[in-house]
Amino acid sequence: MKFTTSSLLASLLLLSISIFSACTPTDEKPFSDFSVGTFILCEGANGGNGSVSFYNRSSKSIKNDIFATANSSTALGNTPISMTLYGKNIYIPLNNSDKLQIVDANTFLLQSNITGLSKPRYFEEVRRDKDGGQAYITEGATGVTGDIKVIDVSTKAILRTIALGGIPDKIIKVGAVSYILNKNENDSTVFIVDNVADTLYRTLKVAGAPNSFVRDANGDIWVICNPKASKSQLVKARFTNDNVYFDIQSNASSIVADKSGYNLYYIANNKIWQKDLKNFGTNPPTLLEKQPFLTKPNALGVDPTTGYLYVADAKDKTSNGQVYILDIVNKAVIDSVAVGVNPNSFLFR
Repeated sequence: MKFTTSSLLASLLLLSISIFSACTPTDEKPFSDFSVGTFILCEGANGGNGSVSFYNRSSKSIKNDIFATANSSTALGNTPISMTLYGKNIYIPLNNSDKLQIVDANTFLLQSNITGLSKPRYFEEVRRDKDGGQAYITEGATGVTGDIKVIDVSTKAILRTIALGGIPDKIIKVGAVSYILNKNENDSTVFIVDNVADTLYRTLKVAGAPNSFVRDANGDIWVICNPKASKSQLVKARFTNDNVYFDIQSNASSIVADKSGYNLYYIANNKIWQKDLKNFGTNPPTLLEKQPFLTKPNALGVDPTTGYLYVADAKDKTSNGQVYILDIVNKAVIDSVAVGVNPNSFLFR
């Protein structure tokens, strides 16, 4: 067989490519795989475009603005409030863009969106069936009367509206009803909506200006309210309206429960406080030990896998924020990462 110079060079080139390919690991997951870790939603500055960061739990690495990276530099949208995992997708309401973005949970590629909304805040599935089920989207903002849009998850169609008033916010589904926080600072209520009839079932009276709530291991709903500038109140909201009220530190917000559901954590006066529910009547809230110096903490989250407490520090809300990861049991700061502007919530996988 006769070899020419060109054929010899081509053969050597193919050989080098095959050797390089054989030496390249094929079992490494690219960072575009978001199946294990924590999404950090960043609201953006002064009602501007928001972003999403992703913290890889295994490698302790952070990737910022993953929506723009996955979608050819397209901006996420104006003032994202929350994010919810449902099925294979993540749903992100954009309060000032009046729409909801739907992205693939593993790649963050944009799948579709839902328009025709007015100041959307939270998305939550309330009924599931063979055709996909239905979800609620809460709507509202200061000066805008809020309600709930009922969504067909499969078709993305708006089926009907549940008129509530106030500023319907976070949703906690409990069986056939949903508890919905009314975040209007001039109100003092939590709505209970019938998930089957799609109607307002009743309204619970709590203290003034409720801003966050959580459900504990016993199934009780705890609401943080700020009725006066001098103090906040932690309210156990009961279905029968015979609530239990406790005075706590002023300017409290962002209540969460730990992995066990028997410890509550919240922010007050730029510090993190803990309340033990097993000895609620005898032990006052305590300042969390070994917490980092915080400028403007505005969100907490608990990783259900590790039990670690995530703290979002928005700083001045115009520059990049910081997220701290705390090991509550061993009283240690596990990690600290820079994220986008004004981080406001977490989604764990």
